[in-house]
Amino acid sequence: MPNSSTPLKKVVRVSAVALGFSLLWTASFSTLPGWAQETEETTSSSASLPLEEVLRLYREIDQRQQVEAPPPVAASITRLAATGRLRRDAVDLQARFDISVLEEGSWVKLPLLEMEPGTSLSKLPRLPEGATVAVEGQTVFFVTRKQGLYQLELGLVRLAEGDGRKRKASIEFGPAALATLDLELDENLFRLTSPGAMQEAKGFRLYPRGGRFQVSWEQLAAAGRSAPAKRQRPPIDPVIPTAHGSLVSTLEGQAILRARYELRFEGRRQVTFTLPQGLELEKVFLNGARIPFEATGETVEVGVEPARAGDPGGTVELVAKTSRKEYLLSGDLAFAFPSPSWTVNELFLDLHLPEVFTYSWSGGSLSPVTSAPQVTFAYQIPSPGKRLSFHQYLVAGSQPAVRLNYDIDLEGQYFEGL
Repeated sequence: MPNSSTPLKKVVRVSAVALGFSLLWTASFSTLPGWAQETEETTSSSASLPLEEVLRLYREIDQRQQVEAPPPVAASITRLAATGRLRRDAVDLQARFDISVLEEGSWVKLPLLEMEPGTSLSKLPRLPEGATVAVEGQTVFFVTRKQGLYQLELGLVRLAEGDGRKRKASIEFGPAALATLDLELDENLFRLTSPGAMQEAKGFRLYPRGGRFQVSWEQLAAAGRSAPAKRQRPPIDPVIPTAHGSLVSTLEGQAILRARYELRFEGRRQVTFTLPQGLELEKVFLNGARIPFEATGETVEVGVEPARAGDPGGTVELVAKTSRKEYLLSGDLAFAFPSPSWTVNELFLDLHLPEVFTYSWSGGSLSPVTSAPQVTFAYQIPSPGKRLSFHQYLVAGSQPAVRLNYDIDLEGQYFEGL
């Protein structure tokens, strides 16, 4: 045992395993220039490291030297779900791509669609940061350098080929693990002749053949012909899936009502609207275009047809005005909505009322909601004032209505003199 007067020797015991790693460590660097001389000069000294530290250093060296193998594919389309609608001379398509990008840092260019003659894009997708859609030659590519999962939706129109009543069109997309095309058509206008088409509840499903969707159809004799004796499915019942209303009221009591109806039907139809008492109809728009009308008392009948042949419906917009007594300091309000002859599945109504009052809902078939969907009306006007939103399901044979109580709102509306 050394005593206090004996100089401490620079010798540290290590286990056999640690010593072995130390020898390997020394050997791995002994070939570097100047290392041999330095070793000879320091043979009188030695040092040791804990085994855990030696292993950590070796792991770091291995990680630096290891080159990560790239993925077998940089990116792929895991699923392509396309929906389409037949027109007289074209196919209108919406294609949704589920994309998986496996490589990070390097630019990836994934083919989505072949822009063959007669193909035009009608809708571009919303792209995340660091990604874009590019066209090179006749191919539409998705380009990014960020790893992750992406969902894109492209709209396109493919013109048909053929003569007489027969039409055909083919669409080539990029390779996808799963690809489907759900096709809708008006069976009063067209008959689908695509091989392998599978009939579904609302149309037909097609799968690609040779990397392409092959769509072929035959036009019937005339757009206005009667339905064939044997139909593949029952006709679509006319219905209004959604209706939107916007009413702007002024302090003088005048109000402007805009009512927009989204219709679902086939062929040509008639829809009748019954106006609430005191509401005077001023304008009617069909598919965004103003049309003449004749009102009989409180009813007006509108002949409707799709904006384009083969569309499953259209839109009707009514613009009406009403006048009532001026607002008092407090009181009650009642607003009624036109009633169509078709069932309305869902109705939204926005009231824009003077800001000097506070309002509370007191009744009616329409009930308050926090917000209503934003829509674009064909007849554009400002909508000042407080916005109150209301909603109702299943309107059939009755006029939707809402009742409110109001009181003057003096908060912040008075003046304090000096």
